Amino acid sequence: MDGPKFYIGFTKVDAAKRLVTGIAQAATLDEQGEILEYQASKRAFQQWLGNIREMHGPSAVAKSVGVVFNDAAQTISVTAYISKGAEDTWTKITEGILRGFSVGGRRIKSVMRKASEFPAWVLQGARHIPEMIRHTTEWIMTELSLVDSPALPQAIFEMVKTSNGLEFCKRAAQSSPAVLAQLTAAAVRAFAPLQTQLADLRRSTEDMKDHAGDLELQFDDVSQRMTHLESQVPVPKPSPAKVAAPAMNRAEIRAALRQLLPSDPRRERLEIELLKS
Repeated sequence: MDGPKFYIGFTKVDAAKRLVTGIAQAATLDEQGEILEYQASKRAFQQWLGNIREMHGPSAVAKSVGVVFNDAAQTISVTAYISKGAEDTWTKITEGILRGFSVGGRRIKSVMRKASEFPAWVLQGARHIPEMIRHTTEWIMTELSLVDSPALPQAIFEMVKTSNGLEFCKRAAQSSPAVLAQLTAAAVRAFAPLQTQLADLRRSTEDMKDHAGDLELQFDDVSQRMTHLESQVPVPKPSPAKVAAPAMNRAEIRAALRQLLPSDPRRERLEIELLKS
């Protein structure tokens, strides 16, 4: 098809729901030596009907169920539902034959510009950088296709079997810096809530440590006070009544009785012990 095309690999496949997610457009140099301006692509996708084909052919095989505009990374992601009537297309996806999206449309405004006029990140990852690059600033999107040959091979995701179904793993070793930067930004956003929870947990831990330190100081203070009070209490001498035990002989019991008054209730126990001896 004449007109702008951009290829990039799928980022996720949901086998249970027959959903495929991937970046459908990015403001970087493609294999046709063209750069689609991000704002122009955003307008084109907002007017797009959501129709999806295979290899830019005439047959509709899927439909868009979600479009995400990432203004910071200048990328547009699409989630596509693969029709149950397009089982052949779905098989090609799960077998890794169809590996990415490609936009199709008609140019409205574009100019040829020198490659040196573009920032480095726009050109990184391209296998060939022509001296002159077509820069499209307005275009109409007619369809999105599932294709087998992404124009950014460094961004391809390989399918692997997991316990949860089918997923894609990135070939990070050969990835372009621009794509890696986009993936890193996405990972940061995904883990931001966990980072916030971790920060809260760390603060709570520090608060608990401070509280434990305060309790320890209070405990030490109480211990010191009790030690001081114990040192002020005189040690009582043994009472004659407490001395009485089966191990005492008769002479010791009589000596203890002589120390007690006749009305002292403790005499009874001593007298019993005297009778037993």
